[in-house]
Amino acid sequence: QLRYVAGLYYARDYLNNNSQYDILAALRDPTPANPSGADPANSIALFGWPLQQSTDSYAAFGQVDYDLSDRLTLTGGLRYSADRKKFHYFSEAENGAVPIFDFNDSKTFRSVSGRIGLQYRLTDDANLYATYNRGTKSGGFFSGQTTEPADLGPYRDEKVNAYEVGAKTEFFDHRLRANFSAFYYDYKDLQVYTAVQRGLLTVQLFTNASAARIYGGEAELQATPMQGLDLSLGASLLSAEYRNFQSAGQDFSGNTLPSAPKASLTGTAHYEHDLPVGAFVGQVDFTYRTKVFFDTANTERLSDPERIFVNAQAGWRFADGRYEVGLWGRNLFGETNIVDITPIASLGFDVFSVGPPRTYGIYLRAKY
Repeated sequence: QLRYVAGLYYARDYLNNNSQYDILAALRDPTPANPSGADPANSIALFGWPLQQSTDSYAAFGQVDYDLSDRLTLTGGLRYSADRKKFHYFSEAENGAVPIFDFNDSKTFRSVSGRIGLQYRLTDDANLYATYNRGTKSGGFFSGQTTEPADLGPYRDEKVNAYEVGAKTEFFDHRLRANFSAFYYDYKDLQVYTAVQRGLLTVQLFTNASAARIYGGEAELQATPMQGLDLSLGASLLSAEYRNFQSAGQDFSGNTLPSAPKASLTGTAHYEHDLPVGAFVGQVDFTYRTKVFFDTANTERLSDPERIFVNAQAGWRFADGRYEVGLWGRNLFGETNIVDITPIASLGFDVFSVGPPRTYGIYLRAKY
């Protein structure tokens, strides 16, 4: 009736970052007399913020599953976590020729998370469940560019209370699987990018600035209609909004969270067929999402319309099954692939992060 697991966890992470950005880099073109191109007299500024951060993460966790009856199981779990972060930051201009400030700090972020849930087995192939999860995302130090030591933090843990109900089912001798769920997430101390006004400049920071409410539903279908053919389809509806979010004198409460589409759809068709020698292996998959915003103000300029991405591959598997060779293509229709847009309002431009365009190639896969 009782099953349990317990354990200890440790990880060490070290970050060494030497980022910088050049404002109007065209004014710094190298010349024979000045091969580096660094010419403060002919540019606005070259800002840098070299930093180092080490993180030691410790945790102790445990979970128990107890059968209240032949069909009903109660689950409970707890986790204690501690993240020790040591942070060194140097703000500079002109490759260190103009030091601005030096910053050193450390902090241990401690948290307790856990879960409780019930699972009811209707039949051997269908069950219902309800869960509550308490989760945390460790706090830390701001690692973007700034000329103010106070901007570096530390900011607090992000916390979420997550509620979910759903069903997991299988039919036709496991040839059809259907899973459904509905969820509600309540976030506190949400870690977000926010903006503050300093004189004529709008400065972007990363800190605890809001609460958020996210709810929606998901459906997953997997089917094997014939030998060698596997189909899957997933759909989700999402509402993700800020609550009590003030930034740079503006109220963003009720706005949609960045990169949170209201609807998304994914699908895969995987087919294998035996040949006189070896086997054909092919797959086509797609992802679709509705419009997303990339900023908290939901600015139209900083958004991306609905997109669909299609990938495919086809290959030949050797007779022994150990090797496979073939062709692959991703983003086959060359859809614009915008990952993020960050406005630099004080300088009058936006920074685009763009994913790969259409790519294709050959592959060799080996199993050993």
